[in-house]
Amino acid sequence: MEPGPFDNREMLYLQHEHRSQYVWDAPVSSSRVVRICLGESAWDILEAIPPHPRVIDILRRGGIYRCIEVGRLVHDRALVTAIIKRWRPETHIFHLGIGEATITLQDVEVIYGLQIDGQALYRVEPLEMLPYRQEMARLTGFEPLQGDMCGRSQLLRSSLHAHLRLVDLQHPIGDAMLQADVDRRARLYLLIIFGGIMFPNTSGADISIRYLLFIEDLEQLGCYSWGAAVLAYMYRGFDRASMGERVEVAAFSPLLQIWVLTRLRPFLPIAAHPPDDYVAEDMPYAQRWSRGRTRGVETHHVILPFRDQLDRITAPESFIVN
Repeated sequence: MEPGPFDNREMLYLQHEHRSQYVWDAPVSSSRVVRICLGESAWDILEAIPPHPRVIDILRRGGIYRCIEVGRLVHDRALVTAIIKRWRPETHIFHLGIGEATITLQDVEVIYGLQIDGQALYRVEPLEMLPYRQEMARLTGFEPLQGDMCGRSQLLRSSLHAHLRLVDLQHPIGDAMLQADVDRRARLYLLIIFGGIMFPNTSGADISIRYLLFIEDLEQLGCYSWGAAVLAYMYRGFDRASMGERVEVAAFSPLLQIWVLTRLRPFLPIAAHPPDDYVAEDMPYAQRWSRGRTRGVETHHVILPFRDQLDRITAPESFIVN
């Protein structure tokens, strides 16, 4: 094996810009961890104003609620940083000492319960021509001020969260509320979930309201392959984060973290006892991790030991297939 990063310019043609090259050239300066777009503000608002059962029913029928039902997880930036160095944007695969591995659609379905069958999230309309503020008002009852917009299709999260707090205080959902009004409230929650948790961006301050294109007809919400969309978005986030000295990764990082902890044996800690109401065949696998991990038996949360641990994975049995 040659020292330094593997040089195959036919396939790994981006090596000169890849994070591993920077680590090899300057291992000390490259030991800083990446900033994960955690979506903490989205989780804060979901915990402060939990969706009403009528909204939960819409989210559940749309195949979205499982992602929220699992709950907020403890994030490990050092672990994510170490594994991102192994990602190759040319092939969308982690290069490990035992071979190549990647997160698959099956992983998305098993770990988080997101459906992988259905239509792709794809629209052919010219996005720059759509009146997003007017569509926001029509579909959610909230028309943002021009000052709340970042460009044409990005909305400040703080303004969306403030509006949800206000309408929940003034017009709480009840059994007598019209279904059309419940649908508008559900779309507000969907924008928070999409923009803050499933498809976060690196700004941390705004969310895209282009998702309105896919949630106008809530009866069709369950027809989309949300698992495939999350995986594709994650691949793009890894592609960007693995290049140069990028300090941010915009992806559904809990999925990556649980994948590493359950697939790579040296990182496998003892999971906390699942909740009392946990039913294995009914809940996503990620539910096992929703109450944290036993830290006394896992590698210290610093990047260099994680990186060394990945370097030492050479035995085939170190990768857990099932």
